[in-house]
Amino acid sequence: MLAETFDSMKMMGFRNIYLLTTEAIGFDIESTVDGTHPNDIGMMKYADAYETIIRKILNEEKGTISTTIPVRQRRDYNTYDFMQRHEAVLQTIKEKQPTVVLIGNSITHFWGGEPEENINKGANSWKKYFEPLNTLNLGFGWDRIENVLWRVYHGELDGYNAKQIVLTIGTNNLSSGNSDEEILTGLQYLIKAIKQRQPSASILLSGIYPRRNMEKRIEILNKKIKQIASPMKAVFVNPGMMLLKPDKKIDEKLFSDGLHPNEQGYEKLGLYLSKFLHQ
Repeated sequence: MLAETFDSMKMMGFRNIYLLTTEAIGFDIESTVDGTHPNDIGMMKYADAYETIIRKILNEEKGTISTTIPVRQRRDYNTYDFMQRHEAVLQTIKEKQPTVVLIGNSITHFWGGEPEENINKGANSWKKYFEPLNTLNLGFGWDRIENVLWRVYHGELDGYNAKQIVLTIGTNNLSSGNSDEEILTGLQYLIKAIKQRQPSASILLSGIYPRRNMEKRIEILNKKIKQIASPMKAVFVNPGMMLLKPDKKIDEKLFSDGLHPNEQGYEKLGLYLSKFLHQ
């Protein structure tokens, strides 16, 4: 009777109604105390079923591997506080209504722009290439793909209409031991979430920037990232190739530590990206 009523209401044009089915809840013989009332196992099945359908309703779905499960950073560092920066981002969005958004990890975070930070390793190139475009810096130090997914699910792409979004994320997933396939799956989850919240924005999907002693793996991974870009209606870009020598090793004079660019490196990245951004 419930299913028939639900189907009838949908046919009549009712919106925003959802049916949580018996099959989705998945009770078995171990789930109740008396055949009707749930025990602890049954209540957990209820909770899991509710979470699944609510995530679908809110476009906050999660997968089964680490790169698809949204999570805040739970690490303590002296450089910055994750939640404080998140709150600063939300406030900046209200004030700035950004046109261009750069999403990433510490390489983006420490470039420059707003929200302002004490560490600005590429401030001159940021002012030259991004400040005139009303750009928001959504780089968070030490972020992995799953951390960005959490931030997207918690308002960092809400309340404004960006024209372009540049996504550069994944190098910290390499450090965390994720496989190429896990990184690619996480990127696909993330792009889907971005497009749901910023449907009119064009997305530039960047290859992962090169880093010392990982150049070859990143080169192979970036070829795979390029392959997923077009089917997801994103444009693949590869600014990191500007940081390589002809032998495909990183140009050490463009880095401060083999991972983070110095001011000269940021200048090369900014010049490359500026060719793809709206003027």
